Amino acid sequence: MTYILLDDNNNYFPKIEGTEVIISPQSQNKALSWIKGAWKALTKSRKDDTIVCWLDIQAVIIYWLSLLTWRRKRNIIAINILLKNKTGLKNRIATILYRTALKSDRFKATVTSLEYGDYLNLTLGLNVNFTYLPDIFPDEYSCWERTPGDGSVFCGGNNSRDWPFILNLAQSMPDTTFRLVMPEDKYMLYHKSLPSNVTAKHSLPFKDFISELSKCSIVALPVDTEAPAGLIVIYQATALGKAVVATSTASTRGYINGSNGIALPNDIKLWNEAITTCLSHPKRMTECNLALRRFLSETCSSKSYAAIVTSLIDSMNGAKL
Repeated sequence: MTYILLDDNNNYFPKIEGTEVIISPQSQNKALSWIKGAWKALTKSRKDDTIVCWLDIQAVIIYWLSLLTWRRKRNIIAINILLKNKTGLKNRIATILYRTALKSDRFKATVTSLEYGDYLNLTLGLNVNFTYLPDIFPDEYSCWERTPGDGSVFCGGNNSRDWPFILNLAQSMPDTTFRLVMPEDKYMLYHKSLPSNVTAKHSLPFKDFISELSKCSIVALPVDTEAPAGLIVIYQATALGKAVVATSTASTRGYINGSNGIALPNDIKLWNEAITTCLSHPKRMTECNLALRRFLSETCSSKSYAAIVTSLIDSMNGAKL
């Protein structure tokens, strides 16, 4: 039997024939919700069953719970490894837990970029055969209409944004308006010292977040990690007809290749020049957007995603581990 473990009532994960969906019990504490969901999947499944986890952290939790209890021998598939290259005790512990799980023949993992898989192998000292599985470009995004830009630059999201960089960039471009949507803690940290050409909001509902994004001409995504970050916003920007300028990382290079967007190191001068050039050449921005939209629609469709996950499940179920 194969189970799909979701952290909530996820509308994006495609239906996989022959699987049963398990929804993690909700809790105000995210970590507690993840643990409860992992335990629910572990206790519901049986020996040699396969559990596919939408959240990679839940896959790692199931692996360790299976070792620490009598409920052993589950085949586990972790969707989209998101191990960040950051210091600190929490990240050091996570690295140990992930590395051990990834060594297991019963633990398989996907990555949104093969280059990021190579990066993980290098940093963890492993030789894992990761499966390439780009994030889903939701079918509904293909129906979104392109919106005209007002010449502003948008940056928003919660995951690993380099906020000091975008603020310094805005300061270097006083004639360009920057629209920021920050997490609440970052907003409280920076809102009193924003450059005059920056407007900032925080903790917006999805509809209002998209409304802010739709007004801009360029979406800027400076990040501070090699792990996947900002991909959802890249998808939303593309669906709305916006050009994308992002940090060049092992993850973003799997999507942005120069002909469909701009990926750069976090260098103020380079970003300033790139954004200035884009704003001066709207036709080129449109060409990049259409190219990225084609790539996402073809490579990152829910149909393609389901086919890859199904193939991975079949390989796990057919192996004598």
